[in-house]
Amino acid sequence: MKKITLLFAFAVMTMATQAQEIVERPVGAAQTGLISTKGNDGTGVYLADHFVIEEDVTLGNLDVMGFGSVDVETGGFLSFSDNVTGFNVYVFEDDNGTPAGDPESGGEVFKLEDISDANFTLVTEDENDPNAVKGDFVEIDLTAANGGTEIVLEAGEYWISAFPSVSTAPSADGRWNWLESDAPTENESKLIDPANLFGAGATSWLDISLLLEPGETWNATSWILRDETALSVAGNFDLAEMVSVYPNPTSDFVELNLPSDIEVNSVQLFDLLGKKIDVALNNNQIDLSSYADGVYMLNIETNQGKLTKKIIKK
Repeated sequence: MKKITLLFAFAVMTMATQAQEIVERPVGAAQTGLISTKGNDGTGVYLADHFVIEEDVTLGNLDVMGFGSVDVETGGFLSFSDNVTGFNVYVFEDDNGTPAGDPESGGEVFKLEDISDANFTLVTEDENDPNAVKGDFVEIDLTAANGGTEIVLEAGEYWISAFPSVSTAPSADGRWNWLESDAPTENESKLIDPANLFGAGATSWLDISLLLEPGETWNATSWILRDETALSVAGNFDLAEMVSVYPNPTSDFVELNLPSDIEVNSVQLFDLLGKKIDVALNNNQIDLSSYADGVYMLNIETNQGKLTKKIIKK
């Protein structure tokens, strides 16, 4: 079989552990990515990652870590955000170690097609902030993307395929690369190229290791799946209702609004890659004015429990 160069290298920090995660696949040490993109003619190249659900669960948010194409002339990254027209999430049942379907022929348990930017957040490089994450990391509100209807996934073995729809050919400027993870999995990630765009004959799902150059390796893709309560309280839903953060989105300050009998012991702020951001709580306010625009997770520890709130800085 013809070997093809699919891997791109990319520098990125690894993901820190967050609570209430169903699946956690942090970015791997090799910091490489593989194409997973649907082009403007309806053809594409797709990855799929195996996972196991131990009990029925209502899905909440999905984070998918990747990056755009490399500009061969400058060596820099092309602006993926200029080319993305939507994002797609497919989940397939497992069929003896292979997805029981694919994004172009169907067979999925559920699919969310061409999710609009109203229901996902694209975190891109901030050229004015040398410390900002450089890449294209997608956070999707699965319930909102499903028209407000919650998605319940029964216990079982599944495969997830996630990819953008772009306004170019899949391998052109709109190409998006799904980052690798070192997390252990029962089955190696798969790749399918239904239209044989790369000429490697991968028109059905194949182990990625069969398509790489000698010396190249791949384990799993990088993504995090949370349940519907992940952005709330671990084991205490009432606390999430009593504590609010506003304004949200914000351009500068956020304020915690909470009853007088709830005391805040500490707060911690993380970006989407799990990097801890130094913040201070003063008179129940947090100053975010000096930080880059994007999505942050605020962990709040109180005298009545812990909770996590998502904050959008614009």
